[in-house]
Amino acid sequence: MKTKFLVSVLLILCIFSFTSCSDDDKQPNLKFGDLPLSSQEFLTKYFPDNDVVSVSYESPDFSRVRSAKGEVNKEPSYLYVILNGNIYISFSKYSGDWVDISAVDGLPLSATKILDEHVYKELIRKERQAKITSLTPIYDHSITMTLTNGHRYAQTQLLSYKGTTLAEANITDNNVVSKITDFLKRNTINLENTMDYVFKITQTEGTTYRLFLDNVLVLSFDENVNWIHGEINNNSNDATPSRTILSKIAKTEIPASIYETINNSQINLGGIEIIASYGNGNYGFRFENKDLLVNKDTGIVPPPIAKANGVMLRHYDSSYKLRQSFNGGTVVGAYGYFTTFYYEKDEKNVAIEVNTNGDWISIDETIVENGKEVSISLPSTIVDELPALAVKYLEQNYKDKAICYLRHNQYGYKGYMVYVDNRYQISFNEDGSYKTMVEIW
Repeated sequence: MKTKFLVSVLLILCIFSFTSCSDDDKQPNLKFGDLPLSSQEFLTKYFPDNDVVSVSYESPDFSRVRSAKGEVNKEPSYLYVILNGNIYISFSKYSGDWVDISAVDGLPLSATKILDEHVYKELIRKERQAKITSLTPIYDHSITMTLTNGHRYAQTQLLSYKGTTLAEANITDNNVVSKITDFLKRNTINLENTMDYVFKITQTEGTTYRLFLDNVLVLSFDENVNWIHGEINNNSNDATPSRTILSKIAKTEIPASIYETINNSQINLGGIEIIASYGNGNYGFRFENKDLLVNKDTGIVPPPIAKANGVMLRHYDSSYKLRQSFNGGTVVGAYGYFTTFYYEKDEKNVAIEVNTNGDWISIDETIVENGKEVSISLPSTIVDELPALAVKYLEQNYKDKAICYLRHNQYGYKGYMVYVDNRYQISFNEDGSYKTMVEIW
């Protein structure tokens, strides 16, 4: 009898123990309100018509990880949300940021607004019939996307052009893969999954292959897959590893005379942030304390301030003073090297950008209104900087309108661009003949 009682007790204890373990493993029944506030706002904004089916800490392949002490860490890092319409979204439990979106039947139109408007329009132009089936952010610079036809694209940075653009992802061209791989090996840069972060960007100015290494360094290659540029992400908390890579690239990819010139300059430069090749033996550098343009044969190229001063003398009185010289005013990027000179009078600021020859490539005058810098009308004599055909066209079609901004052969664009009334963007060929007009608002 005692034996039967003991067996019964042991059986009950075993059942209780099993039940306790099962309850301990069971995930709580989560709801929309259990998501971080930013996740809730994200779903409300981009998926207003897709109801939440479930919220869970576990994905089908979720597995526990162990802490440094070897104990099972049951604290999950992600939240997984299923919406009606076969839509699956994962969020960071801590920040609430979205980590991945999968939509078997394609994203609803409301969710395409996650992308930059210009980027989405370009995508539709290229892929009229396809729908987006997945979106994945890559650090703070890009979003990759997969379409129903299997094609992959990315929304990524233009860098020296500023803004974002649509790029091709999943580069499989053997020549491209081989050349970038050789470059990385030559500079002993980690190769793991590298090609997943190479994007092909095609603009009217040409084609660039851009490689993002984690969230701290971007490398660019021209259309022939020759290295032309390396830049540290300004948002990086620790730039030291990237500076080490850029210093290594400086030694292996540029002429020895350039490297020797910089080392012998006796200038307090600080850490390196950008290197770019501009052809004709010219290499641009941005350091913490100074920007330099160095030619492999002639050494450091001095900033061409004389021609910028000439523009000021032609159109402004002497009360405008040079506020900032070339130090820190040079913008270095993948496609062109130019120097910006800033002049000021009261609350007005004039920025004149010139190329390495000193020829102006942009003229802009601004004033700060409500905390924002706004372009204002340039002097009426500024039309003297344009070819006669362009001046004639403006007089016939935009007489008495304000000219607010001029561009000439900038960022690879050939010809002149004139902004009228901060509303019309008018393009002219090099001889001044009319090309196009775009109403910008």
